[in-house]
Amino acid sequence: MLPSDAPLTVLPWRILVPLLQLYGCFPYRISSTNSPPVFSLPLCLCSVAMQLLIVVLFSKWSSVNHISFLSMNMGTVSYIFSSIVMAVSLWLAGFILLINSGAVAALLHDLSQMKNVFSPSWRHWLCNARTLLMLAYGIIITCLSVTFTLFSVRPSTVLETLFLTMAAVVCSVIFWLPIELFYSVLAVQAHHLLVNTKATATKVSAFLAGNESFKCESDVKTTMAALVHLDAVIQEVEVKRAKTTRLFFPIINIFFVIAIMMAITSPYTIIQGSITGGGTFGSLLLASHIMGSLFHAGQMFTSQVSEAEGVLKQLRAKSQDLSVSLKVNLVMGSLSSLLTFDVCGWYTLSYSSLLAKGEASVHTEPRLTHDSLLWLLLFRCVCINICKM
Repeated sequence: MLPSDAPLTVLPWRILVPLLQLYGCFPYRISSTNSPPVFSLPLCLCSVAMQLLIVVLFSKWSSVNHISFLSMNMGTVSYIFSSIVMAVSLWLAGFILLINSGAVAALLHDLSQMKNVFSPSWRHWLCNARTLLMLAYGIIITCLSVTFTLFSVRPSTVLETLFLTMAAVVCSVIFWLPIELFYSVLAVQAHHLLVNTKATATKVSAFLAGNESFKCESDVKTTMAALVHLDAVIQEVEVKRAKTTRLFFPIINIFFVIAIMMAITSPYTIIQGSITGGGTFGSLLLASHIMGSLFHAGQMFTSQVSEAEGVLKQLRAKSQDLSVSLKVNLVMGSLSSLLTFDVCGWYTLSYSSLLAKGEASVHTEPRLTHDSLLWLLLFRCVCINICKM
């Protein structure tokens, strides 16, 4: 069974999972019952074929796309090298996801046990700000990549044109799926925690009399049982979040490498004007989108947890019973570990950490020219604007 949809995701699971299967990184079939996902040999063969096709497309794109620029200056060569690394890294991220597809299937099955009823209409998905932003980025990056391929490289044959166009479109699309899968998994966990917290607060508030005390001893026992259940939900979400970060840790690092390399080389190439056709602008836009999306995922999770903490604080203020207040404090203590989105002890994902990394990069790079500094600040502003969406 597919997990329940969360309000903050771009696409429902019934669309995201088939896209992952089409991408060639999820060879599992998910039924409509409570049975776990089943490995599919035909899907596995199609996944392997898709990964080989991506390798062929990217190798053809790299060989034809960059051979005419090898005699340019060092900035252009570094950009070309970075774009080749980006293509290899995008394929590597999908391949790692394919290798870990069994763990992903198990995680999705665990998330499907979190029963949170959320059945939005299509208008919700189409009017979602993140959906519109994702569509805009996809269209712009695809157009820039195709323009760069057709007008800067100028393929000589129809076959080369077809290969390069397909590679440009694939490169513009496949970077989005692993990030969106990571975001959707976190959104389900955060939504599950927030819904249970609000349900517990509503249940406990119903037992309170006009003087904010409990009517009888049985209400206190029921309240304590509800708080114990909420504490178990928090522990469950904490375990699943740790499992999620370990599972996606290599993929997150790969995308960070892509974003950092393209953010460094693209502005210099744009300033020098060595490569025309829009490919460098698309790379800079891609880098800003990757950084903004990953940090936004962590901020989304911690914001939901902070909202749940606010609900518990209001509940604690309402209750005059000492034992219930102490139990609420214990539950809030369990919740405090989720207020910081730590990724395997290496770094945190939040808006504040994104801004801190931007300030550190500005203050610790002694060889930046004025133009490069302006482009770095522009990249940082783009990331901030993405985070505010």
